[in-house]
Amino acid sequence: MGIKDYQQYELADFLADEDFKNWTNGNTVDLQLNAHWEKIKIQFPEKAVIIEEARGMVNELRYLPVFPSAESHQRVWNQINKNIEQSIPHINSVKWFRFAYRYAAAIVGLGVLTVGLTYYNKQQAFICKTGFGKDTTFFLPDGSKVMLAANSEVIYRTPKNPNQLREIWLKGEAYFDILPVAHNSFTVHIDGGVDVRVLGTAFLVKNRHGQTSVSLDNGKIQVQMPGVAQHLLQPGETVVADTKARVITKQITSPAETREWKGHNILLQETTVKEIIAMFKDYYNKELIISDPILLEKKVDGMLPSNNETQALKALSVILNAEITVQDTIIQLKVRN
Repeated sequence: MGIKDYQQYELADFLADEDFKNWTNGNTVDLQLNAHWEKIKIQFPEKAVIIEEARGMVNELRYLPVFPSAESHQRVWNQINKNIEQSIPHINSVKWFRFAYRYAAAIVGLGVLTVGLTYYNKQQAFICKTGFGKDTTFFLPDGSKVMLAANSEVIYRTPKNPNQLREIWLKGEAYFDILPVAHNSFTVHIDGGVDVRVLGTAFLVKNRHGQTSVSLDNGKIQVQMPGVAQHLLQPGETVVADTKARVITKQITSPAETREWKGHNILLQETTVKEIIAMFKDYYNKELIISDPILLEKKVDGMLPSNNETQALKALSVILNAEITVQDTIIQLKVRN
């Protein structure tokens, strides 16, 4: 614990402080950290209230990674907004944006929530980001449902008025169940320049390594990319966009793939081992090393959990008939004779 100027600390600074995060995040009591922060409260009595406020906010938010309903989702954000407003009642608009952004980053950094908050031109933007091996489900203010896969991120900007376009930005994978709103369409902007325009529908988006696939469950959507012809999808269809080659192709969707994705599973259908290795990196941030390189092009069928690394490795061991050795972020697979 280095020397820090706690005299200048405000709420967001405490939330972003590594020592503070270790103190509030720990599942066990750290006597040294306890002594440190008690000493700080004595040395800077004017900061004691802010320290306890930040600590209380962490405890309140720790158990809210998933919003069970649109109503409760909005209540949480209203409370966060209220806390920020009470903390800096006289700050100007530029500093307000900077503070809110730092506040959001601090909350995400604590790991107690997968959501953050920022403001721009008095327009709310919600940020939801998942870690490796962790997925989440939440509702947007309009009641639309979003299921976000591991290692993914969405940013949603609240419309200023009822007739304004609803927009969300996605990196990674997500399933959207968008509620129709009269005279108000919804657009998903996907990393790489692909846009999906909808009125009211349910669809799955996967965006990894410069390739985006959009699979339509029900309703109607339009997929477009600059310089490429637009594609109108019907239920049961999928488009795959190569954002590097600037090419979009259409194919028939396997209903089982979307169904299993929503059930937190990765469906393997004629999937190569090489593709599975990439999936494990995306979902769990682990490197799979295969003893026999020839197996990389082998195609397999089966199913892997998308939010449980231990169970996924067990399933993979059975599918490939391989022994698995785990060492930190490296996983060795040796095929049994």
